Amino acid sequence: MKMVSRSVLALTIALSSLGSAYAQQPLEGVEGRKHVVRVPSRELTRIAIENGRLKSMQFLVDELEVKNDIESGVAFVRPKVSDKQISLFVISASGATHELVLQPVETMPLESIVIRDPIGKRSAGRGDKSSIEKAGSLDQSVKRLMLIMARGEKDSNDVAFERMQSQLALWNETRFVMTGRYSTRSLIGEVFSLFNVSNRVLKVAEQELFKPGVIAVAIDAHILRPGEQTDVYVVRMQRDE
Repeated sequence: MKMVSRSVLALTIALSSLGSAYAQQPLEGVEGRKHVVRVPSRELTRIAIENGRLKSMQFLVDELEVKNDIESGVAFVRPKVSDKQISLFVISASGATHELVLQPVETMPLESIVIRDPIGKRSAGRGDKSSIEKAGSLDQSVKRLMLIMARGEKDSNDVAFERMQSQLALWNETRFVMTGRYSTRSLIGEVFSLFNVSNRVLKVAEQELFKPGVIAVAIDAHILRPGEQTDVYVVRMQRDE
């Protein structure tokens, strides 16, 4: 059995200590009320609707970079300005509109905001997989899947494994190969091998691999010398058929 990598172990410890790693700033949605929330000025912030889906957002394009993931119903934002507050309207699939005022903070790490729709609208727009997004269940599911991938487990009653050998484009002077895929009812976990095929030292960070739909990333080694390789673990939401 494989030893659990330091990065995966650190990620799972963080999940446990936070209680709900993807709901660090839960907001009780009340239409007409503005919520002032702190967000990192340099890193991504994930915005989601508790037990629901995000439909659209209204914002000034010169103030905020936004990537919507229609399939998973979440969005990832990053401020383009750091010296002012940023106004943002979030519209959920239920039809509720939430007013946010984002306050960029220089030293904050990756953040997540989970908005709870007003009572009476919480049942609208839910999919079959809404239970996985409940506070406390998503982080536990991600933690368990990360540990299974890091240990290299292949047999499980509720997790399917598929061996892969597929090379993907990532960065120049690297080779990025998917070696395995794990599937649960609500999550997809992918295991990659990242090779440094250049003649210089390569530094990699989890933030560089986040994209819409990805909810967790762990990397075994963040510094690769020429010819070295590391394992990369990526977890994203299962797409609806």
